[in-house]
Amino acid sequence: MAGNESDKAPDESEADALRARLEGLSSALDARRPPPPAESGPSGGDRKESGGALAAGMRAASELVAGVLVGGFIGWQLDKWLGTRPWLLILFFGLGVAGAFWNLIRTALLTKGK
Repeated sequence: MAGNESDKAPDESEADALRARLEGLSSALDARRPPPPAESGPSGGDRKESGGALAAGMRAASELVAGVLVGGFIGWQLDKWLGTRPWLLILFFGLGVAGAFWNLIRTALLTKGK
């Protein structure tokens, strides 16, 4: 049994040496790592504002595209059914653009008031 204890001692000293080396490498990495960016205020207000702005921009873009596509599609279908090419397509495309811009203006006025 005495032989078994002497066999464990080198393993424990190797493990301790390995732990010490790992801690040294970890502290060296922490020293070289750049600090994380500081958040504005206690709750990170800049991130919330930029997320809200991104959401508003995506909503505006989708409303613009949807208005143009829906207006163009309705005009195209009516032209196809009634044989009035391209007049209803042009008319409804213009109405789609006008409706899309009206939605953008309305959304901008609503968000400005908040």
